[in-house]
Amino acid sequence: MLESEADDNKSCVALMKGEWYPSRINFGNGDAFCGFPGVSEAAKKMALMADGQALFEFRALGDNDQTRKTAGDFYTISFNDGDGSRCLFFGDSGKDIYPSLQNCNAYEIDDQGSCPWNNGAQGLDYCGFSKDGETPQNALEANLQAIWRVTPLKLNENKFILQSASKGHQGQDGSPIWECLAFEEQGAATNPSRYNWGNGDSWCGAGDWEGEGKVYGLLNNKQAVFILTFMQGL
Repeated sequence: MLESEADDNKSCVALMKGEWYPSRINFGNGDAFCGFPGVSEAAKKMALMADGQALFEFRALGDNDQTRKTAGDFYTISFNDGDGSRCLFFGDSGKDIYPSLQNCNAYEIDDQGSCPWNNGAQGLDYCGFSKDGETPQNALEANLQAIWRVTPLKLNENKFILQSASKGHQGQDGSPIWECLAFEEQGAATNPSRYNWGNGDSWCGAGDWEGEGKVYGLLNNKQAVFILTFMQGL
């Protein structure tokens, strides 16, 4: 479960039925478990899990080998819309403004066979991504469209930032430039998109706005902060 307080109201990130991009939802019954109805928190949790629209699966990549770029904090984020589990990615070779579930819409009909997301392996590791001559993990990490860097801001409150380098931009040293998934328009945007505040590449370009450091600034800003709750462990 991913929650956001970007507009100062707690709501869940969800992929609602019939929608293409994630948005926020609170079902109107308090803050717990996306405001889902229920006579108790346990009942709300069960109803939310049965509904499925606000549930995402985080799958860790890498082996914590510090010589690799993953450093143990790279993940795929997948969602089951009833047609199988698919990865959240930025489509059209990373050009899409908003994340969606992996698809081949950027490929012409007669070129669908060359789409690396279309090999029939939905729900498997590495988003079913394939590229000739490369292992699935290496190919997926090099592609970057469906790779998410999950970085803690305040662990005792389960607050994280989710970063993407899917635009393919690189720093002077050739390393990817990571942007935060954020609700723009001072937190009022309907759909989350990639954002950098323009103060360098670290912490998504956040500034030391309150004089307490960039992490503190991000936590107070809230636009890129997500509260992650492990549902199966509750």
